[in-house]
Amino acid sequence: MPEFERLPIELASELRFAPAAVFNYYVFGFVEAALAATAKGQSDLASCFLQLVRDRATRDAAGLAPVWPRLRKGVGKAAGRQTFYRASPEIYGSFAAIRKKIEAAMRQHNAPGRPRLHSR
Repeated sequence: MPEFERLPIELASELRFAPAAVFNYYVFGFVEAALAATAKGQSDLASCFLQLVRDRATRDAAGLAPVWPRLRKGVGKAAGRQTFYRASPEIYGSFAAIRKKIEAAMRQHNAPGRPRLHSR
């Protein structure tokens, strides 16, 4: 989806408070754009994607849970490509640290004995 490459900040803003079903569909547009060869040097794209997923995972892990197994791969790949995106850690923070926060939030959601809040 070329829109995610051209307007990552705007689209992240629109998705930030979207209902889970909408978010879970369109977030894969971000994955596709972030992992494309044309994303080289697209620091805003990568940062917006990772921060968007971090915010959703910490705010609504139950809503993210249905797509997390598939989304996790994209998060890991994007987080491991910080130099590819030319995303200075001094400006964008550590993508690896953002990935760890996302994964921690999802692990906490899936912890044994934790009540399941999302419905099918």
